[in-house]
Amino acid sequence: MLLGKACFDLQGFSLVAIFDAKGRLWHLQFGLHPAPVFLKRLKKKDFPWIIPPELLFSLKEALCQYFEQQAPFVSFPYFLLATSFERKVLQVVRQIPYGQVRTYRWVAQQLGQPGAVRAVGQALARNPLPLLFPCHRVIGKKDLGGFSAGILLKKRLLRGEGLLFDS
Repeated sequence: MLLGKACFDLQGFSLVAIFDAKGRLWHLQFGLHPAPVFLKRLKKKDFPWIIPPELLFSLKEALCQYFEQQAPFVSFPYFLLATSFERKVLQVVRQIPYGQVRTYRWVAQQLGQPGAVRAVGQALARNPLPLLFPCHRVIGKKDLGGFSAGILLKKRLLRGEGLLFDS
């Protein structure tokens, strides 16, 4: 059972965070509303607005450090609502170091499924925790690829990690 949802603005980013009663982060999404795919999986659209202040403070502190380029986003207690394949993809992506990028093909190869490039992209599009599992660090062979919160935000996240992309 979910405990609550918090919306807040942090350095120009509008973020939505959803926690469960155990204090685990289920969803952290950029934008005004959680991603529709996530809510469809969850099959619940109304959440109480009760979140322990220490959870919100801890999350805001981790986000501030990340966006101020002081540190990679820290590990945070989470619950990952994902398929088996999506979990495997996200675990590979989690290993990409701060300030570095890899391709969708590289992720597929790490899974031992070099032909699954599109499936990797689809799994990343459904990532409910994009800073814990930094899918913005995965790019296409010829371009930046996609990002569920939009390509402008992907560029901003990459620039924040010291990578510049003009494409």
